[in-house]
Parts: sequence; structure tokens; C-alpha cells
Amino acid sequence: MLNNPDFLVGLTDLLLSIEACIFAVLYLRRSSAPRALVVAFFFLLGAASFSGAIFHVFFPLKVATSGGWIVWLIVTASTGLTAIALWALAIWGISGKRSLYLVAYIGPVLFAAFMYWIVVIDYHYGTVIAFYAPALVAFGGVAFYKALQKKAGWGQLFLGVALSAIAALVQLSSLSVMGFDHNALYHLLQAIALFVLYRGFCQVRG
Repeated sequence: MLNNPDFLVGLTDLLLSIEACIFAVLYLRRSSAPRALVVAFFFLLGAASFSGAIFHVFFPLKVATSGGWIVWLIVTASTGLTAIALWALAIWGISGKRSLYLVAYIGPVLFAAFMYWIVVIDYHYGTVIAFYAPALVAFGGVAFYKALQKKAGWGQLFLGVALSAIAALVQLSSLSVMGFDHNALYHLLQAIALFVLYRGFCQVRG
């Protein structure tokens, strides 16, 4: 079973989901801002990873089956919402709470456009990356700027974003190490990135 690439991808996805949800619960107990956004980010990422694990393990034919298609829609929707949470965190990092109302207006429109594109035009993972990457870059840019200002926690947040970007590049490659394909390696690297992000969020002052 360990020689089955889909099983390893599903297992690492599941472990990533558990890690993300643990961080969400731990951060929920904190009083520092922006608690709701950070918790949403980790929970949504956990949902995307959990549904991804189901997709890889239980649907070998992927979207060729109706069940696989439905689970894939859950994966993409969760990832899309995670991207919107990143945009919200980037806005919060720049201007605090006063501009978050923009997310309430623009977020649903972006999400609806993304899901329309997935369902009607192109459901492939490249579409997901194209939607998620700008949000990651935006938050990384804010983190870098804040880190230059010596703001607590933002240096670790920038490092976490950088690790996430490296993980994404590995996922887009054909790299394979000791039976772990590019998807499984992505999950392992992303697990490290999540730990660094969590440490950074814990140090950020609202």
C-alpha cells in the first residue's frame, strides 16, 4: 500500500489537514487579532487537504466519476476560500480592520467567478494555482514589508509564505523522492510551512 502513490498523497494530505485544524483550534483560544481570519485560514486549508485526501484515495478515476467530480469541487471551493482568507489577511496587514469590508463585497464576487471558471471552463489544477498564487504573493509582500519594519512575527510569516511557494513549485514539478511523488512532497513541505506560519501568527500583535 505504501508503494501506491495515490495512497501516500492521500495520507500526507490527511496529515496536513489534521495539522491545519489543530492550529486553527489552538489559535481560536487566543485573544490576539486577527483571530477570526487566522482561524478561517487554517480551517479552510484543513478542509481542502481533507477533501483532497478523499479525492486521491477513494476516487482513482478522479473527475471521470460523479463522486470524484463532487469531491473535486469541494477541494477547489475550499482552496478558493482559503485564497480569499489570504487576501483578507493581506488587507488586514496593510490597514487593519478598517478596510476588511472590502473582502465582504469583493470576496463573494471573486469566489463566484472562480467556481464558474472551474465548473464551466477549466477544472484543472492550474486554474486553482492561478487563483491562489496572487493571494499568496500579496500576503507574502505584506509580510516582507512588515518584516523590514521589524514588526514581531512578520518575518516568520514571510518565511512561511516562501516555504509555501517552494512547496508549490515542487508540486508543479515531476520530482520524486523515496516513493514520494511531487504531490506528497508538496504536502510534507507545506506542513513545515504551516508550522512556521502558525508561529508567526502567534507573535503578531493586533
